[in-house]
Amino acid sequence: MPLEWEPLLQNMSEAQRLIHERARLDSVDVQRMSAELLALRRQAFNDELLLQAEALGYPDQRGNLTDEYLLAELEAQSEEDAKSIANTFNYFLAVGLLALLFPTVKDYERWFLQWSAEYWAQKDPVIVQIAAGTAAALAQQAFYQRNRVGGSAKLQPRTAVCPVCLGWIARGLVPLFVALNNPPPYHPRCPHYWEIRPERAAAPSLADLWMGE
Repeated sequence: MPLEWEPLLQNMSEAQRLIHERARLDSVDVQRMSAELLALRRQAFNDELLLQAEALGYPDQRGNLTDEYLLAELEAQSEEDAKSIANTFNYFLAVGLLALLFPTVKDYERWFLQWSAEYWAQKDPVIVQIAAGTAAALAQQAFYQRNRVGGSAKLQPRTAVCPVCLGWIARGLVPLFVALNNPPPYHPRCPHYWEIRPERAAAPSLADLWMGE
């Protein structure tokens, strides 16, 4: 359930509401973040295609995602993430302001500068990791489905604290279709990825290799 920040405005002082109005993320910010996330995802998708082509025995094959369906999927994920990021920021900004009792707007402005820097320092790495991880997972699914290649996979790295990650590590080598249907990241800051061992004998010819088009 999305966090609701609008009702919190009713409990704010005039100065607090003014700071929130100035600092909150709006539809323009959502559009900007969505475009940035899409660019990040597209690059991660193409990078993953290169890695999987190399695993299949075709090194130095650059990914070139132009498939409209997959691009639309990345765009939808990025827009949804951007809306969630903005809403979460606005909510915690409101919560932070309500915990304060400063006499002037300038006091709140000084607080916001420090709070915002600390907030994004924690959030940005998680946002990037999730966006890149989900794009890489989609690239793996598309690559092996479009090239009609099977194989197996093992979750890497082989250490974890999350029960879900520990469970996959304990399973060891799993069929490729199982791995592709259960892609990481499984939680924020999840470092895991599937190390894929494709059946090279089933690889298509280089001329027929799908690399995103």
